Amino acid sequence: MGRQLAAVAVCCLLCTAELAEAETVGFAGANLRTDLATHTLRASGGVSMGCWSAAFVVDPYGYYHRSQQDTEVFVERDLWHGGWSVLAGWRLESAPVLGIRYYLEKPFFGVSASVPKMLFGFVRIRFTAELAFTLVEHAPDLPTSWFWQLEDPARNAFDVGFFARFDLARRL
Repeated sequence: MGRQLAAVAVCCLLCTAELAEAETVGFAGANLRTDLATHTLRASGGVSMGCWSAAFVVDPYGYYHRSQQDTEVFVERDLWHGGWSVLAGWRLESAPVLGIRYYLEKPFFGVSASVPKMLFGFVRIRFTAELAFTLVEHAPDLPTSWFWQLEDPARNAFDVGFFARFDLARRL
């Protein structure tokens, strides 16, 4: 799991490396999600350079209560400044099941739209729709299940999610 998140993080850094002369903005905030299979509120942070941004998102409620935990990293590309963007990333979900932690690894992609910046440009709001699919499910002492091994992948593997991101952004 750690290798996949590290690989996506390295890709995010490589995508933004060429933009060293572009304006760099750091951001931190909250994601409010509509999906029923996860906690509603998540914390996020990241950096934007020009038309690229990379973000790391955690589920504080899940970590605090040791329940279902979601962690994700994604990269986002503005199609035009302050408008629509596309995003792609990797999510690791885990949940306690019968005394062990069960993991689901999900690549995802989506689109997002921003609203005009508020409070002198410090508050950024984006509405996002995503499609995620469960690539692999695994746990200690249990067999690993890959996407192509599922009996009904259309019903069991795909998740559609909608969320709003509220970020405080500052030039670095």
